[in-house]
Amino acid sequence: NNSDATAAEALCAGALANATKADALAAFHAAGAPAALPHGCYFLCVIGAGLVPSILEKVPWDGKCFRTPPTATRNGSMINAFGKPGKACTPRLDFLTADYFNGESWSDPSGGGAVVIQYNGAVNWMRDELRDAGGAAGYAALHDTWLGKFYISRDEVTDFALLPVAC
Repeated sequence: NNSDATAAEALCAGALANATKADALAAFHAAGAPAALPHGCYFLCVIGAGLVPSILEKVPWDGKCFRTPPTATRNGSMINAFGKPGKACTPRLDFLTADYFNGESWSDPSGGGAVVIQYNGAVNWMRDELRDAGGAAGYAALHDTWLGKFYISRDEVTDFALLPVAC
């Protein structure tokens, strides 16, 4: 709905754009292990400012669509997508597919859980981790919002949020 879209856009342009790396890490750890897995499509909002976020703002994808939920015998499937809050999203980047599942977080020294997104094929060295933002201060009012970390190999590259969009 439009109020959710307005709240998501305001969060991306305001609090998330101005967050520091320490803020993002604290929020990610406060969110804790996810109780559920993401479903549907989400707009991606890079957290913070600086060189990496400014480069990622220009990359030709805007979000993620979680297409097939995981079961006890297989991982779920995810595709990167285009979309904006409150507008339809279009999955277009079939070459950037991934499996997702509950796993261990690389950034949490206590070994806490996260939704792990492991990319397939030629980009299998990329990984995302997600935690439900509902457990983190300042994000709880946003229903179905996820805080994430992006890795290349085991090096953390940047933080992001996934905000729900209608698909």
